Amino acid sequence: MKIVGVAWSGDTSSYEGFVAKHSISFINIDDTPGNVYAEYEIPYQPAWVFIETDGTVARRLGAMSQTELDSIIAELGE
Repeated sequence: MKIVGVAWSGDTSSYEGFVAKHSISFINIDDTPGNVYAEYEIPYQPAWVFIETDGTVARRLGAMSQTELDSIIAELGE
């Protein structure tokens, strides 16, 4: 399983600062043009896109607790 963060609003230095501040250890990319957000029909942050190995896509808009996120990741890993 891979986790990728996609930053859209702001600039590269602001998202890099956010990643550093929160000790985020997974890959993060800058999507200033909004291409990734457009591809997955994400209108705003925070948002989550979960892509299963069969290509099924699930979207979740809004904040999520660590418990909720851990549960979804565990389900995807099954």
